[in-house]
Amino acid sequence: MKSSLKYSLWIAGLLSVLAVAFLPGPTLKEKIETALQHYLDHYPQEKIYLQTDKDYYAAGGTVWFKAYITSDYLPTPISTILYAELLNTKGKVLQRLELPIKDGGAWGDFDLSPDMHPGDYRIRAYTMWMLNFDPAFLYKKDIHIFEPGTPPPASNGENIPSDFAVQFFPEGGDLVDSLQSLVAFKGIDQDGFPEDVKGKITDGQGRFIDSIYAVHDGMGSFHLTPLPGQTYQALMTNSSGKTKTFELQAAKSSGVVMHIIPDRNNRLFFQVKRSSNIGTEFNNLYLAAQIGGHLVYYAPIDFSQGYSGGMIPVDKDPAGIMQITLFTPEGIPLAERLAFVKNKDALLPLTLQKDSVSLQPRGKNVFTLDIPDTLTGNFSVAVTDAGQVQQTPERDNIISHLLLTSDIKGYVYDPAWYFRNNNEATNHGLDLVMLTNGWRRFVWQKILNDQFPEVKLPPEMQGIQVSGQAFDRKGPLKNGKITMMLRAPADTLTYFISGATQPNGYFEIGNLDFHDSATLYYQSQDTLHKGRSVTVRFLSSPASQNYELLHTPVHPWQPVRDATLNNYLTQAVERNNIQKYINSRSVLLKEVNVTARRIPETKKLEDRYTTGMFKSDDGYTFDLTRQNLPYISIFQYLQGRVAGLMISGGPMSPSVRWRGGTPGFFLDEVPVSAEDIANVPVNDIALVKVYRPPFYGGFGGGSGAIAIYTKKGGDEDYSPGKGFDKIRIPGYSIVRQFYSPDYAVNKKVNELPDKRATLYWNPDLKIDSTSHQVTFSFYNTDITKRMRIIIEGISNNGKIGRIEEVAGEQTVGRSDQKDLGAVSGK
Repeated sequence: MKSSLKYSLWIAGLLSVLAVAFLPGPTLKEKIETALQHYLDHYPQEKIYLQTDKDYYAAGGTVWFKAYITSDYLPTPISTILYAELLNTKGKVLQRLELPIKDGGAWGDFDLSPDMHPGDYRIRAYTMWMLNFDPAFLYKKDIHIFEPGTPPPASNGENIPSDFAVQFFPEGGDLVDSLQSLVAFKGIDQDGFPEDVKGKITDGQGRFIDSIYAVHDGMGSFHLTPLPGQTYQALMTNSSGKTKTFELQAAKSSGVVMHIIPDRNNRLFFQVKRSSNIGTEFNNLYLAAQIGGHLVYYAPIDFSQGYSGGMIPVDKDPAGIMQITLFTPEGIPLAERLAFVKNKDALLPLTLQKDSVSLQPRGKNVFTLDIPDTLTGNFSVAVTDAGQVQQTPERDNIISHLLLTSDIKGYVYDPAWYFRNNNEATNHGLDLVMLTNGWRRFVWQKILNDQFPEVKLPPEMQGIQVSGQAFDRKGPLKNGKITMMLRAPADTLTYFISGATQPNGYFEIGNLDFHDSATLYYQSQDTLHKGRSVTVRFLSSPASQNYELLHTPVHPWQPVRDATLNNYLTQAVERNNIQKYINSRSVLLKEVNVTARRIPETKKLEDRYTTGMFKSDDGYTFDLTRQNLPYISIFQYLQGRVAGLMISGGPMSPSVRWRGGTPGFFLDEVPVSAEDIANVPVNDIALVKVYRPPFYGGFGGGSGAIAIYTKKGGDEDYSPGKGFDKIRIPGYSIVRQFYSPDYAVNKKVNELPDKRATLYWNPDLKIDSTSHQVTFSFYNTDITKRMRIIIEGISNNGKIGRIEEVAGEQTVGRSDQKDLGAVSGK
């Protein structure tokens, strides 16, 4: 009986093992979905777009810009710091800015030196997280900087590129014998710009096959059915009459081809064919389509009839590039191509009301931007003198970049052209861009086999950070605490920061917010374990390291050498002279004679440092600006100087009592603890005020208060941090405010000539959450007769908006909704 039971149990166990062994594994669709979700969760991609006030500049001017940072169509939740750089054509970083990202936006400026060498330059922007991936996807915008007052020479045709190349791209990737394929081509000149080409296709024996010609920006397409064993060439001629021969890639003897047919009704039709000589090898295939890492279509392909086709519904898909891939059942890609999905829901319709337009010299202009159906968002506006700043022809804008060029590695000439309308020629040109470029955010073979990018740089999710490793005599400081005082002169800030150490001694303190630079003062002592000597080794910020990033040729848009450009450069000379005059005058104010009694030095010091209730004179005041004191803490100094103030305990952890209670403690009028004040270097203190109880300037003043004020620049004998270790750390770059004159008030500076090319720049338009509107105003210059207004932005739910209008003589104000209409189908 027992042996029978054991045998039954053995059989049951064996059957269960076999059942598990033969359970079906995940389907290809499940593998694709899992891989994409893992990629989105652990390697989310960020995109950046910059709106600048102009597309070309003169030395001595300023590049004003607003950055928009998104991830998965929404304002990024990943990074909190943006890095923006100005580079020359050799890739040397001339300026680097570190800017805070708030709600997916950041803004700054590059100050161009008056003696800056004229030529081509590049603006590059990225987050630290983006450096983990292909540097080709970092944002870049190329600009040209002219010499003021020097009109550029007109082109005489001598430097027109004569050499050219033509690239050929079979749809899906391969030519296959006896199967008709669509072949796209792209002609480029020696500088990489589009080249208008035409020619003919011949076979290996020179027999004519077809005539071909470019239909837009050097691109075109033709159909070809390769014959077994045959080769093909293209004899092409460029616009200068130069002729060259290019070999087409050899066709495979067997395989599959995929053909995608987009139509203007927002539909994509597909057709898949296979060779007749491969038997049942490719009997069952799978077609998958993804947009932005989201699987939006999946379908099996059954070749029982020799071919298969269908329609990919895209009306509910997000706008952008769709990657369509044909897989084997094992997940091996056989064919792939891109298609573009236009979806009106991706765009935010903007309306600009001209409340008041004045072209009189220094006349006031008022505009109202209406943004329907959104509560919050990031928007910026640039108003330029159309008589000095040319309109850039179909260059990259916020729509074309975030939806198109940010997802492909190749260079796209005039990308905004493809969003001007929704007609057949525009859509065909956009499909040619899809056929001649590849999507390479990831490679299918890698992510389907769990091969993902190596992350070396974590996302900066906590703003400016201080990190390092603390050691005591035994090694890494385990589970200790590091306390430091931070002084940021640019923001007149002084406060304490602290961080716990991990078992390996590492610590990290984040969410610091200051500009320019700050000095950290710290004592070599463990604040949790008194008396233990501690050394600190700070880690350098990755931002301070010099990364060798991919450098591609600079392709700035060159404005037409006409009267508009000459006017801009001529006025640039006077603008620079005016700025030089302003900078040379330390004060532009009317002299005022004042007769008054002499103010005591202590009173001057109090007026400089104290505000509100802290100005009370009911107590004791100590001026330390002229003293070099030997005390470890301020409490040692105060002992015996204030009647009834009882101080006991150690100097760094005192017990303070006054009239039966504990007074409040304030550092630069911010409530702190007694230990925080004890850690302030005594020679960093300018003023101490001890208030009699009760003190109404803050919480905890029932038993009086002790307020200390740290020194500012200019205080006598200021030698900060004596006896303390210190380190200097970089902060956010200081961002200047755009100067917009107010001619309604009488100011000396308003007597100067006004020849501004940028009339108004606001990188942070504040939208009223109730009315969905924002009104902005500015004054005209002395010379502007036409002005161009460009507004771009992103709503909090990820919709993209852009509007461009021109107001002035011989123009009719128009809303540049053609960029929107293309995607929205208008």
